[in-house]
Amino acid sequence: MNKDEFKSMFDKFNANSEAGYFDEGEWDASVKNWKTYYDEIVSPDGLQLDRWLKNDNGYLPDFLDTKEQNFGHSRIGNYDQVMIYQYTGDDKKRKNKYTNIYDEDKESHNKEIENISELENYYDTKIKCLLKDIASAKQLDDIYKIEKEENYIKFRSKAILRKISILCSVMDNSPYKHAFMWFFGDKDTDATSVLSSILEVDTSDCETFLEKNKTVYSAAKEYADIKESDSKEKYIKLYCFLRFLSDSSYNTNELSDFNNINVIFNGAPGTGKTFGVSKGIEKLQKIDSNKYKEKKYIQFHPSFSYQDFIEGIKPLGIDNNGNLKLDVVNGSLKDFCIKVRKENEAFFLNNKCKNDDNGRPTNIKDWPHYYFVVDEINRGNLSNIFGETFTLLEKDYRDYDFSNPKDGYKNVNNNLISTALSSVVKARDDVNLIYKRVDDEVVFGIPFNIHFIGIMNDVDRSIDAFDLALRRRFKWITKYCNYDVINDVLINKVEDQCNVNEYVESCKSLNDFICDRELKLGRNFEIGHSFFLKVSEQISSRSKKITADKKKSVFENYIAGTIKEYIRQIVDETEVENKLTEAREAFGIK
Repeated sequence: MNKDEFKSMFDKFNANSEAGYFDEGEWDASVKNWKTYYDEIVSPDGLQLDRWLKNDNGYLPDFLDTKEQNFGHSRIGNYDQVMIYQYTGDDKKRKNKYTNIYDEDKESHNKEIENISELENYYDTKIKCLLKDIASAKQLDDIYKIEKEENYIKFRSKAILRKISILCSVMDNSPYKHAFMWFFGDKDTDATSVLSSILEVDTSDCETFLEKNKTVYSAAKEYADIKESDSKEKYIKLYCFLRFLSDSSYNTNELSDFNNINVIFNGAPGTGKTFGVSKGIEKLQKIDSNKYKEKKYIQFHPSFSYQDFIEGIKPLGIDNNGNLKLDVVNGSLKDFCIKVRKENEAFFLNNKCKNDDNGRPTNIKDWPHYYFVVDEINRGNLSNIFGETFTLLEKDYRDYDFSNPKDGYKNVNNNLISTALSSVVKARDDVNLIYKRVDDEVVFGIPFNIHFIGIMNDVDRSIDAFDLALRRRFKWITKYCNYDVINDVLINKVEDQCNVNEYVESCKSLNDFICDRELKLGRNFEIGHSFFLKVSEQISSRSKKITADKKKSVFENYIAGTIKEYIRQIVDETEVENKLTEAREAFGIK
């Protein structure tokens, strides 16, 4: 994406409708709350131990992870990630045990520190000084240097440390003000890489997470024309926009890339393939409806044919003599291509476009995008459905000429072909049936600006029907169960973060049972996050907890049937119920 494309999309982006949006008042409140911790951290005595350990009030990791989410959510997960953890027993007997999880070896990971003085010394030498060094950094190089130090490297929840740097960067008196994107969790490593690819930023020389973060953010601010003195509102908008661009669940990068116009989204059921494509296109259309145009959605099935897809002779009722009336009818793809061809010719004329020496528009990046989406693409007989047209899917064989010259199009080439019914269509002379006339011949082509999107489930036995010749013409993107989505949806409905963490771990355990530990079917057979999220439908204002009964309901009503079919593939029928019981146990239910 070049600078002009980025700026145009950013200007039209409506951040107010995004989930992560907040206003300047909330910005000021978050920074004010952070300032109370910051002042203690940089004070001569540093942040005291009781402000680091878990309690009801004033717990710094809890503030960074849950109470302050405007500048991102660090997702500690289990609170033992913050190096020292206070275990509590049941209500009748409270225990105070501290665990050293300084990640040196398995034995020290679970070693209890019984002596409070040893605990205090550990905190003072390993944690408190590290927090002070980060918060006191006067320049970016100081932060990058700290990221390479042993204490930082061995600290398990680096998201906590990175968020401290980011909160320092949004303070009014920061020496490196607005230096960092508000991306700092482990999954944000991938998000930052996605953005560096979109912005075409070279980060190969960046040695640390925050150095790469800063490099990408500098490019984003330049592309969006944002300066340090600009309003907080602009920075909030940029954050929401970058989240939108990097969110893999919406596929916006793939859906706006003319270099990869044929894409297959594959994966296990319930991993958000259809939802992600549909919502991604909708979001792009909301940003710029003139740039991101119409979507055509169809679904393949075993009886879907060439006549349904390209063209065919079909009955159209009874004529005046009582005989069956047959006529040529466009299929869904051909009909869509004719529509796009007409709109492309209007775009060429209205925008005073020009073709290069190869007959292609000189300003391809400015042309509108169209989407032809085929769900369950592997369920049809693909060779029969595409027929002679499958070569036209390739980028180099798409139709690029929409100049619509007054004397007509000339020179039939490899980008335009005659179909089986071209002669019949020519004789009918119906403009609604004709894609193009070239030298008085009726021909068919696929416009270069139609994204052909296929969606398929990997566990479908008909996957083998996907023709190898077609496979190589698509970019393949595999979708997996997204545990971050489960966390993000439930965290706003469940009152206890630990309850959410436990549920997410149960989901991971069940998929591990299916994919690796027991059934060994591989990740293509995992349960998708949309099935696990059925539990959210059972959470109400009266019961904001994921109970064993709710988990059991989700398993029995939405998951058990699928797993039973999986099990039948690998064991005798007599063993199915036993394996299903083991799956229940893996999910944490009886």
